[in-house]
Amino acid sequence: MIHQKLIYLLHAFYTPNKLFFDNYYLDFCIKFTIALISVLIASGLLFIFVERPTMKKNWWKYRDFKKLFFE
Repeated sequence: MIHQKLIYLLHAFYTPNKLFFDNYYLDFCIKFTIALISVLIASGLLFIFVERPTMKKNWWKYRDFKKLFFE
């Protein structure tokens, strides 16, 4: 659910009228790549630190964060 808001923020940062290069298609590919990498990183971190720990049974009883996040 975070990807839509992240893409919106990136789009607002890279305004449509601002081009990195003179070629529109190259500019689109670069902006798309930046958005894709940002979404993948943010979604991966959200999954590791929020979703995966709460999938474990009795996750609120864990005292060791290493066991909670990485086992």
